[in-house]
Amino acid sequence: MKSQVAKVLVNIPLDSSFDYSVPKDLQKKIKVGSRIWVNFINKRKLAYVIGLSDSSKIKKLKPVMEVIDSIPIFNSKQLAFLKDLSEYYCCSFSEMIEAALPAMLRKGKEVELGATANIKKSPKEKFKATLLKGLSDEEKQDFIVSAVKRQLGKKKDIIFLVPEISLISHYYKMLVNSLKEEVAILHSKQSDKEELASWLKISSGKIRIVLGTRLAVFTPLKNIGLIIVEDESNSSYKQDQVPHYNAREVAFMLARRNKAQIVLSSLVPSVESFNKFKNKTLSYSTVKGKDWASPKINLLDVSRIGKGRKEIISAALENAIRETLSNSGKVLILMNRKGFSTYLRCQSCGFVLRCQRCSSSLAYHFDQKKLFCPFCNYKSEPITICPKCNSSYIRYLGVGIEKLESELNRIFPQARISIWKENIKIENNNVIIATQTIMHRQLPILFDLVVALQIESLLNRVDFRAAEKTFSMLWRLAKLAEKQLIIQTRNAAHYCLQALYNNKPEDFYRSEISARKALDFPPLSHFIQIKLRGKNETKTATVAQLMFDKLVVLNKIKGTVIFEPVIANPSKLRGYYYWNVLVKTKSVLKANRLIRQVRKSIKSKSGVIITVNVDL
Repeated sequence: MKSQVAKVLVNIPLDSSFDYSVPKDLQKKIKVGSRIWVNFINKRKLAYVIGLSDSSKIKKLKPVMEVIDSIPIFNSKQLAFLKDLSEYYCCSFSEMIEAALPAMLRKGKEVELGATANIKKSPKEKFKATLLKGLSDEEKQDFIVSAVKRQLGKKKDIIFLVPEISLISHYYKMLVNSLKEEVAILHSKQSDKEELASWLKISSGKIRIVLGTRLAVFTPLKNIGLIIVEDESNSSYKQDQVPHYNAREVAFMLARRNKAQIVLSSLVPSVESFNKFKNKTLSYSTVKGKDWASPKINLLDVSRIGKGRKEIISAALENAIRETLSNSGKVLILMNRKGFSTYLRCQSCGFVLRCQRCSSSLAYHFDQKKLFCPFCNYKSEPITICPKCNSSYIRYLGVGIEKLESELNRIFPQARISIWKENIKIENNNVIIATQTIMHRQLPILFDLVVALQIESLLNRVDFRAAEKTFSMLWRLAKLAEKQLIIQTRNAAHYCLQALYNNKPEDFYRSEISARKALDFPPLSHFIQIKLRGKNETKTATVAQLMFDKLVVLNKIKGTVIFEPVIANPSKLRGYYYWNVLVKTKSVLKANRLIRQVRKSIKSKSGVIITVNVDL
């Protein structure tokens, strides 16, 4: 029997693969796409076979210890797709493989995998993308069910992505009741056993419809005909840990590769999707719902009120709320700040109390009588004496929803006012105060009056998507208003707010894309963020500068710009100091090759962790 060499990826974040010799008694069992056990730096490690050959350039090879899967968990088509994703998202191949697997398979759990059934060739299909804009729930359900039925009739498989776990129950009932077909569910809150059971059913070909959050895009379906992305502009589709993939974009790549149909459903399309459909760069079609009877939208301009005035609720807004309550109406007030006060400051020396692990100021939560960090789980007791100058001039400043609740109770003592929580009965309250999370839930009622406060804090963020996110949030908020939406603002002339006021969303997209064109921002280019974190502040800053310097020297890519390193916001998080280097490029793959080259030359010596986030 000939010698055999396995090219493997070890489940650690390395770009390299490793060669292992295959003992003769394992040669008939080992396959490309299987998991194996190997000795890696004198430790038993899980590895994935990505290739088999007769020889290796390395003379002395360690042998494969054990083959876990005689039937591969990945076929060659799936491996090739994951490889392409790892190159696009600038992560290791093994990290992308692990993102696609249930936790128990990543830990080496042995499972019974049935042989994959032969897929009958169906007539050649073309990749097709459809955007559903502003459909009612009934219209959307009819469209989706009809599309799923067509694909099932062609013996094709379906992936249905939703942004939030809370939405799964609603769509599960819709699919099961309408189709009488078994539906598999995949999401991050499942137990390891539940996740594995669903994955094995899907892999066996017993289930043809998969419903889940972003990780469901990696489902092992073999004959994909349709991918549905519900609420495609939702930021939850972007993974906030390595690999930083965007499930919507992965779904696009998967649909193209499988010549499948992709349906993007959104109340407020992302700027990227709007631009694609407007430019007709691909075979796109649009399905638009019936005209929506929008509520009256008022911009309450408080810019002329002196900045020294401390009122959270202006006189005009107070009158509008009072009128609604006097007519037995219900009010929703949105303010995206938790807690009572957002920071503590000493009036004597200017000291601001910050988290011991992060650079963020601590917020005071009245309900728990504690100070909390908004970024980590650090909490502490409130203080009355300044730890820097020992004075007692500590002020609790900034407005959170608890302070708003207190102010509303003072102004409207007879009203039933509550902060929104999952188990609250909205019908039993006159006024509900909430953060943005309320818009991701199915609510039993509409509100007579909806109010948005502190919009400037959203519009003025250091984020090129700030206007898009604000517009999306406010447009969704308008859907919760039966009669009137009031936006209290100091920036009423902003094109985002003017488009809302005039009920002309296309005006917003035109203005936003025009602004981005002037700066050559996405979707006309791509942003790649190189994140550097380390325990030592000076060393992290030094490595960030070194990264920038090397990239600038080696950069020969047309249309690629490297920006100076900047300290992150927050600059310290969970004990690590953060710096960012931003790359703007027309070619993600070329830029990633440059970044990998520089990262490799720095990483092994610096002690600073370097990760890459493509398409911020």
